[in-house]
Amino acid sequence: MAHYSRLSRKDIEAISADFGLHSISSFKVLSGGWENTNYLVEAGKGRYVLTLCEQKKPEQARDLVFLLEHLERNHFGTSRVKRSLKNEPLILRGGESHHHEEFCGRKDSERVDTSSD
Repeated sequence: MAHYSRLSRKDIEAISADFGLHSISSFKVLSGGWENTNYLVEAGKGRYVLTLCEQKKPEQARDLVFLLEHLERNHFGTSRVKRSLKNEPLILRGGESHHHEEFCGRKDSERVDTSSD
């Protein structure tokens, strides 16, 4: 499992706000992936994956997001990218690229209680 960055609740909320996501009820690190840290974030009634592209240059991360958008437009089964409030496919924060996608996995009953963070 790739897990390079540990984010606090405050970090998750700040990054998510750039994408119009508020009222974070829970979040947890997702296993899997090779080059990114991925968090499952529950906000309002939606579930999203926050991807931190630590091992990619910003151009590579942008190209990945554009590929996901292209696949969705052409009806391939893929996650749906959530653009930022400024309609950008990803944001740079602390020298790393971040993006959100709608979570399209099965319902996961295992959740991390983050109320004390």
